[in-house]
Amino acid sequence: MNIIPFSRTDIYEFFCEPDLIDEVNNELANTKIEWEGIRDKDTNLLSIGYLNINNAIPYYHYKLFDWFQECLNTVSNLHYNDIKLSIVDSWLTKTEFGKRAEYHHHISSVVSGLLYLDTFKNSGTLFTYKDPWQEHLSNLIMLEPKTIKILPEKGKLILWRSDIGHAVQPHSDIKSIRHSLAFNTFFDKHITNRNTGQLSLTVDSVKDKYEAYMNKKNNETM
Repeated sequence: MNIIPFSRTDIYEFFCEPDLIDEVNNELANTKIEWEGIRDKDTNLLSIGYLNINNAIPYYHYKLFDWFQECLNTVSNLHYNDIKLSIVDSWLTKTEFGKRAEYHHHISSVVSGLLYLDTFKNSGTLFTYKDPWQEHLSNLIMLEPKTIKILPEKGKLILWRSDIGHAVQPHSDIKSIRHSLAFNTFFDKHITNRNTGQLSLTVDSVKDKYEAYMNKKNNETM
């Protein structure tokens, strides 16, 4: 049998230089992060972190986010004709023993990313999708969706289409906290390379938010 590929849902995996990850981890250890549990009746959900929760000001590291952009450009080249994807939201996650993230997706984003800052043999990220061959039968036949698990590995970055559902397994290491850095993206500048009907957007990037916040903070302390 010969299979002719037609429709795929890929998750892309990149690995950051170890020295850069160590630099980021050391910086985070000396940075005040405001943590907040996800608003839900379920108290077992993980916490998200920003430099400033109220204004959703993210932690930002220039070299790290430049590397993120290189990875995003690679994916954009494959799927979006090199249309730029800018990181428009970014947050840290802290998953303590027994905590988890429920099944969800990021519908207002184009491509989402997750950088693991630690290595664990469990506490994986679960991605769930339906086989396109089965979708039209979902109301007639009880068919289980397909699930893959990606384990945390220090320095591993995964990028995926934001509408793919995903969750985080309950963290099983009682001695260590699972940390990661997540982000969402959207198209920036021209969304088509056609001469007519061109749509242009200017997004408020994570870098813009961070720099405006730090400039204001520095001016207030002068």
